[in-house]
Amino acid sequence: MNKKKSNELATALQGFFRDYLPRQKGTSLHTAHSYRDSMKLLLVFLARNNGPPVNSLCFEDMNVSKIIAFLDHLESERHNSVGTRNIRLSAVHSFFRYVASMFPEYLDLSQQILSVPFKRKRQINRIFFITGTYVMMGQPETIKEDAHDRADQSEPASLPPATLAGTCKSLETEWPGPGRVLQAA
Repeated sequence: MNKKKSNELATALQGFFRDYLPRQKGTSLHTAHSYRDSMKLLLVFLARNNGPPVNSLCFEDMNVSKIIAFLDHLESERHNSVGTRNIRLSAVHSFFRYVASMFPEYLDLSQQILSVPFKRKRQINRIFFITGTYVMMGQPETIKEDAHDRADQSEPASLPPATLAGTCKSLETEWPGPGRVLQAA
């Protein structure tokens, strides 16, 4: 690798962590540490799969397919969740937004990497069934019923949590999304 090219990456990383994140973006120390860990994981991954050691990596060693391979590696080999994968991608996106503004010769590379999308999480919610009706986890003290069921009961629809504890069954199901109704079985 050309020493000048690897110095550009090192200069960009230094500027990103020393100036851009704390001074321009005002990120917290926790965010900076998270971004540091993400970039470290990326650089080590690229060095292991690309050949040159970390101190010889340059912008030419990065491209969309390698970033996607890194994200797949996080999920498959490191067993990271989709949320963690997206946090790592967020750090990479932030770095390449900085690169695009400070190193115009890498604008095309930056735009390509910024086009890598976040992965959507499959949303799983628990539903508790109680005597034919169901309640969502966010409201454990209130039983949701329709007006017909309430008219037939003399007890109030609200039960203390201790009463619910022994009578609930849980079922994991995929949430249908906003604006859609989940049908009870």
